[in-house]
Amino acid sequence: GNLGRLAGLLAGLPVTTGGNTIQRHCSSGLNSIAVAANHIKCDGVDVAVAGGVESISMPRVGFGGEANMDPKLTDMYPAIYMAMIESGLSTTARSRAAAVGPWQFVSSTARLRGLRVDSWVDERRDLEKATLAACRHIKLLYGMFQNWPLALAAYNAGEYRIQRAIGLQGDPDYWHLRLPRETRDYVPKYIAAARIGRDPAAYGFASPSIDTLRFDHVTLKDTFSLDQVARAGGFPVRDFTRLNPHLLSGCTPPNEESYTLRVPAGKGESTAIAVTKIPEGERIAWRKHRIERGETLGAIAARYRTTARAIMDLNGIKNPRRVRAGTELTIPYPRGVQVASASPAPSGTYRVRSGDTLSAIARAHGVSVSALKQANGLSGTCL
Repeated sequence: GNLGRLAGLLAGLPVTTGGNTIQRHCSSGLNSIAVAANHIKCDGVDVAVAGGVESISMPRVGFGGEANMDPKLTDMYPAIYMAMIESGLSTTARSRAAAVGPWQFVSSTARLRGLRVDSWVDERRDLEKATLAACRHIKLLYGMFQNWPLALAAYNAGEYRIQRAIGLQGDPDYWHLRLPRETRDYVPKYIAAARIGRDPAAYGFASPSIDTLRFDHVTLKDTFSLDQVARAGGFPVRDFTRLNPHLLSGCTPPNEESYTLRVPAGKGESTAIAVTKIPEGERIAWRKHRIERGETLGAIAARYRTTARAIMDLNGIKNPRRVRAGTELTIPYPRGVQVASASPAPSGTYRVRSGDTLSAIARAHGVSVSALKQANGLSGTCL
């Protein structure tokens, strides 16, 4: 059940990331710990704990020792168990509040911590980059509160909510603050995860085999679909997407001078050479298109000189009849082809009557809503 799943996930942590390896493994290095009353001293930092909790181990996130790692992160306190209770280390996790990735960043916080989030790339899903950003964020929160339970609570609820709760209640003790249920449970969940993660066998859990992602980096000077790169490199596209879960549209982002991504270990040099040999005529341009009411995939494909099947495959569409207006599609089309503009509105005027809507007028005259708005200088849909 859920407990067994938790055990399996915990047993493979913390994460070491550096060079060309992301490895999930159990850490053997523990901070020095001295227990006194209701506090734990970890390398000189007091961490308040709930009454009845006698001890907590705080293994470090394995960021030390790699030559190319950010030296500011080598003394980070453990945070990986937060990712466990946030997402189970899933790169595809998405919450009701639109928090995404293993560390459950909302887009504003992600950008603040240096992650790219747009229609093409969402680095909240990149395990390595998101982990480094989370460590920076957690370190800043600890610097703000000088207290680990409050820092953890602030990660969950936001620092301003915690500051406001302290100001209103006049008590800086996490265990006494009146907070949302999820935040009240957050630190106890972290404590439980850390204790189980330190010694899974003591709680009846068996450690799974180590899952290691090994990869090479390849820098591309043009835009390619992930399928093109995988075929050129001679490896399954599923391995490629597993290494690059942050690429949202099945291709490298367009209009970039260069873009670096991961390929399976040992495939870097051969892939870089093979990709340069893809003929210019086979290279693809990409565009985002938001479906208007009444548009069909066939009509969109004709406009971009591509096929409905290519659009369906790239966007994961199984049934074209289920595609709704407002959906944003990634459209592949042959490079150098002039994309047809939306059908122009016929000449003439129309007097708006009571009850008319833009969509009804557009349908009656065989034009798109966007063309109608553009012709009449409208920014919204209200008449």
